[in-house]
Amino acid sequence: MKFIKCAVLFVLFQISFSALAAGEKLYQLIDLEIAPTDQVSNWVTGINNDGKICGTFACLDAFIKDDLQYCIFTWDPYYKLNYTDVVSITPPMINNRGEVYGIRKIFQFSGTFEPEHYQQSLYKWTHTDNFFDFLSFYHLGCPKTHPSSLSEENQLFTYGVNDYGHVLVTDQAPVLDRLATKNEGAVFSDSTIWVYDESLGYNLQNHRFYKINHPQLTFVTTINNNSHVLGGYYTSTNHIKPSIFDYVAKTLRSLDFPADAIGYDLNDQDEIVGVYFNPQTNSYEGFYLTLSGELISIPGFIPIAMNNNGQVIGKFMDGDKKDQPALWMEGKLFDLADVVNRVDNKRTSWIIKTVVDINDKGDIIGNGRRGDANRSNISDEGFLLKRQAS
Repeated sequence: MKFIKCAVLFVLFQISFSALAAGEKLYQLIDLEIAPTDQVSNWVTGINNDGKICGTFACLDAFIKDDLQYCIFTWDPYYKLNYTDVVSITPPMINNRGEVYGIRKIFQFSGTFEPEHYQQSLYKWTHTDNFFDFLSFYHLGCPKTHPSSLSEENQLFTYGVNDYGHVLVTDQAPVLDRLATKNEGAVFSDSTIWVYDESLGYNLQNHRFYKINHPQLTFVTTINNNSHVLGGYYTSTNHIKPSIFDYVAKTLRSLDFPADAIGYDLNDQDEIVGVYFNPQTNSYEGFYLTLSGELISIPGFIPIAMNNNGQVIGKFMDGDKKDQPALWMEGKLFDLADVVNRVDNKRTSWIIKTVVDINDKGDIIGNGRRGDANRSNISDEGFLLKRQAS
């Protein structure tokens, strides 16, 4: 069975590369038509294997005039949108069960129409196709030892959710591109890390957060469907090292790299992509670490997300294409602009600014701008890059 799977994947990639050689595009850009009005910016943040997408759109606070907030939406492959008035302060995440998670802002009133203060809570949105979204929204609370009041000092962040509803939560802002700033004095402060697990604590919400205490896990980046948490720590020699914590077994495995390294994503086969310092080239490079332990270097590339079929999206690290979206698969790095038909299903040309996520079908989501003069005041709009049949 394993041989058959590998053979099928090999044939698919051979077809893909043949199509590229013939000048065909691997992806078609699809306009999701997310914005409730033509004057609202929106961002996609996650896609699952069924093609269901979640994200946020800009909205004005109903209680505080001119206060811009970010409300949650979902989109499915049948072009069906569902909006909410729930304000999310972290990018929403979606799993393969179609459940959406994040940290939301809750208004607290005290006898007036003006909010006295804000609370924060982990939320879960199920049955996202339900028009009465409030019937399927659940407040999951905060860790028992963390303040529920919302401020810049105590805001919570979510880093991933798996199909078992295990949600990775920390009190530290996202770790992105920190290797590039390390030599400028940036440091990794120890963060408090929890895994929300609905099976814990019976009906006591704040007892459902399992706190991870391990000296070799002081920051995190994601969690996979094996409930393995990817993160890292500072060594005694002041190097950054990645590690994987097994939430089920409550064990940790430190990964051996020649120098500084950060893992950005982890698939369900425990393969990892990230950035490391390569002593042989004396430079930072992208990497793909296979299950067998083979370290594949990807020069000039910063991986962002990967799927279970070895496809990785990210951006160019330097040079003329610095920060432009890229795709790596089967040992080849592609400029995304070369493999995407950027004229959408409505014959409008797009500028692709960022890529965000990729599912096991190879479909990619990202954010960009339509080449439409009437929408010049909109900073970003979400799109889908649909993998084309060869």
